[in-house]
Amino acid sequence: MRVENDHCDVIGVPVAPKQLDSLSSAILQQGAMARVSLPGDFVTWAAGRHQTLRRMLSDQRFNRDWRQWRALQDGEIPEDHPLIGMCKVDNMATAHGADHRRLRGLLSRSFAPGRIALLAPRIEQCVDQLLTEMAQRGGSADLMCELAAPLPINVIAELFGLPDEQREEIVALTYSLANTSATAAEVRQTRQRIPEFFRRLIALKRGQLGDDLASALIVARENGELVSDTELIDMLFRCFRQAS
Repeated sequence: MRVENDHCDVIGVPVAPKQLDSLSSAILQQGAMARVSLPGDFVTWAAGRHQTLRRMLSDQRFNRDWRQWRALQDGEIPEDHPLIGMCKVDNMATAHGADHRRLRGLLSRSFAPGRIALLAPRIEQCVDQLLTEMAQRGGSADLMCELAAPLPINVIAELFGLPDEQREEIVALTYSLANTSATAAEVRQTRQRIPEFFRRLIALKRGQLGDDLASALIVARENGELVSDTELIDMLFRCFRQAS
């Protein structure tokens, strides 16, 4: 893929951008690729269009492994950089080649049709409950905030077999991570708490495996299909993150 706009303006990207619409618009105006400056004046490229990103992700010449990032390997980007937790990770999004296919295949198998079908009655109950709560509040209602946003997270929580107290905690963490008004310190604190939450969940589920997605992924870890608890934690969180 050839980039034509080598001399385009550089767009600054803060740690916790508060104006996502403005940032997205600025990137899109640059065309297929945009030059962006991360905190610390590290200039890199951002794919501005869905078609461009699809081409990149399907092109084996593009390696998403952080070990291939020269600036990170050479120490130009410090270990305490505010975005290091997003960049220096080993997960399905950054895996390349055979590792990516292994993780993607495992996740696809975990979402077995039978397991999903069993959720239908519970999904209907969740919808009924959310609609009832909206009606009881009276007046106008925000369908996005009061129905469309909480429903998928509740469904994923059911799929994972989370107890109520843990469900409330992960929902709060997921919303906190998506909060564009959060400070950089709050963002870092949330990113530290998320792995801690899933370590506790893994310990709980290992002692009482069931017919849920979390148990299926834990069994895959025990069988060697996931090579580390880090991969397991990322796989679990990725499901919640996509739901949010």
